[in-house]
Amino acid sequence: MTILFPTDFSEASANAFGMVAVLAEKTGLPVTLIHIENPPIISPAYDDAGMSMVTDTLLADMDTMVHNRIAAFRDELNTRFHLDQRNVGLQEEVRIGFHGEEIARAAEELDAAYIVTSVRDVPLVNRVLFGGTVNAILRHTNRPVITLPEHQPLHQFQRIGYATDFSLDDGALITRLLDFARLYDARVYCFHVHDSNLDVEYDILRELEEMYSTEITEGRITFYLQENLRILDGLEYFIQEHNLDMLAMMRQKHYWPEFLNGSHTRSMALHARIPMLIFHE
Repeated sequence: MTILFPTDFSEASANAFGMVAVLAEKTGLPVTLIHIENPPIISPAYDDAGMSMVTDTLLADMDTMVHNRIAAFRDELNTRFHLDQRNVGLQEEVRIGFHGEEIARAAEELDAAYIVTSVRDVPLVNRVLFGGTVNAILRHTNRPVITLPEHQPLHQFQRIGYATDFSLDDGALITRLLDFARLYDARVYCFHVHDSNLDVEYDILRELEEMYSTEITEGRITFYLQENLRILDGLEYFIQEHNLDMLAMMRQKHYWPEFLNGSHTRSMALHARIPMLIFHE
């Protein structure tokens, strides 16, 4: 197994690696740097002899350049974060293709426990484009994905929120989240944003509290109902009210439509402000 870390060799990516190194220490897993090069655009131009100007030599030179860049980036991370002293293994992969598909394929081949990617706080048009990259990863993989804001100095998590829809998968996912939280000695705040059917939701809440009564007594998890007509507003309020430093969610086809399919501005602003751990149904 490994922790898969897509990188573009930027300073933001290097900064985000600090959290990845901590996660690698806590799990004992190595980290795989992966860089995806876009497929080459084959020029229709030809020389005087009628031969294509895109040669195998040119493509080989481009491949060598990218491998040299990722090797240099690996050495930079080793030096900056003292990985040898911390026994954090680091390897690298370079692939050509479309980002979401190639990262997902690598995650399966390498048996990634987590895919960790940085999210930049950039102007709206670029944020939407980058959001497309993150969503492309989510569409093509079933592995847990952690998104890290560009200017997030936090390497430890103490207060992890889990936004739930009270689905049948909650039990298994909450157990996985508690295992993750245990790595950081963190507390889980499990909450549901609701606007109706309180009797049903209170019944589900009580069942979960009975299921995790031991963890509640130990102070490892607490359950809440958060009233709000709009999911994003409820998320924002709960994050601020409880001073969360990570938000966990399950990516589902028919839930959180406002978050996944609504305003890119607001959803990516949330991505850019708080680390997120996204599971799949």
